[in-house]
Amino acid sequence: MRKVRSDKGQIRYDDRDVIALRWVAEQYAVRLDSLGRLLGRTAQGPTKIEGQLQDSGVNRVLRRWLQDEVAATRKLYVRQPGGVWITPSGLRQLELPFKAWRPTIGGRLNHLHHVNEVRLRIEAQFSDGRWHPERALRREHSGDERFHIPDGEFYFGGYSYGIEVELTAKSAERARRLAFQVTEQYDRVWYFVNDQTRPVIEEATKQLVDRIQIYDIAAVVKAETESNA
Repeated sequence: MRKVRSDKGQIRYDDRDVIALRWVAEQYAVRLDSLGRLLGRTAQGPTKIEGQLQDSGVNRVLRRWLQDEVAATRKLYVRQPGGVWITPSGLRQLELPFKAWRPTIGGRLNHLHHVNEVRLRIEAQFSDGRWHPERALRREHSGDERFHIPDGEFYFGGYSYGIEVELTAKSAERARRLAFQVTEQYDRVWYFVNDQTRPVIEEATKQLVDRIQIYDIAAVVKAETESNA
């Protein structure tokens, strides 16, 4: 008679789970389409679409996380994929110092999705680099009004990069002030803008062209999506 495992029924994790769970926690929440790309980076075998775990595979992983209550999920908007985030229990098991957080209907899930896609793209292009998330920065610089919290930091090739995803136009004066502030903190700053925010950011950074690079966020997200479509 085959011996029954002492841990039968308990969820067991591999390195891919831990890497993905920590990534989701660092980014607050991740849409399920982005989760498929995240999990596809460490797929255990060939995938139908290169770099993309299919929905069935994503759902299998997600079911285990939900069963063990380390993650939660909800579909907030009719025409968008659902999102997943890490529960307080998951944060404790991962030994992460973040406060519990969950997305709300009026929250910034769309902004987070664009930041996530930017991070996926940058990490794919600069695999030797290191991303430091906004969530950690908020904890590290709590109460320091002199420090501007970007959407992420990236370290590569001996340089520090501030990452800014601008989807909503700021006033010209505020955009200029923040541009000068963030360039004091980093060697370079990468702005990801849309048609609405590009004119303001270009005007705000015109005296900082040697330190600033501006990218079209639609092209970045489209390229990331199409490469896995």
